[in-house]
Amino acid sequence: MLGGDGTFLLGASMVADHGVPLFGVNLGSLGFITHYARAEAAAALEQACDGRLPIEERLRLAVTVASPSGVIASRCAVNDAVLTQRALARLLDLEASLDGAAIARYKADGLIVSTPTGSTAYTLAAGGPILTPDVQAIVLTPICPHTLTHRPLVLRPDAHLRIKNGSGGPVTLTIDGQWGHELPDGAWIDARKADQPLRMFRAPTPFFGILRQKLSWGERQG
Repeated sequence: MLGGDGTFLLGASMVADHGVPLFGVNLGSLGFITHYARAEAAAALEQACDGRLPIEERLRLAVTVASPSGVIASRCAVNDAVLTQRALARLLDLEASLDGAAIARYKADGLIVSTPTGSTAYTLAAGGPILTPDVQAIVLTPICPHTLTHRPLVLRPDAHLRIKNGSGGPVTLTIDGQWGHELPDGAWIDARKADQPLRMFRAPTPFFGILRQKLSWGERQG
């Protein structure tokens, strides 16, 4: 894929279900998952074609939108599934449960359900933890919660997470910043580990090296 992370995520939505590995060349600004710069892309692509470039697998989320009348839509996420407000700035009322047991009723600007890959994206900005890409887990992060005790949660990947909209009106579901759907009041999303992971060629730089390059990880300020 040629482009930034958004282009890479779009490509992943097209081919990940078929097990096709992605090779990302960064033509954007940040490039967290488009690992290869233009100057090194040709040599790395030759290694990939020769079978000398390792392939890694990244956990994806299988997200289903449903209501009492049945399934409405389904989609897979490489980074995250985000439930947020629509046009008006108001608190949402979102009920989360894990394997049928209540987690909490969140009054917040929204909720982020993230993969380890997505832990350096929106959920990081919302105060969530950074997970290394090889971790098998799902992160649930509230956006500006009205209760101080509501903090991000790390959940096992085989768990069944459900988030129900009890806000009295529709909220917006966004998958990887690429696909959106309106979630009516009383409807819910189910999120769990997808059967097929994303396959991608491994970065030439270790994960924490990427964090240092992109986010100045571990550097002293001032």
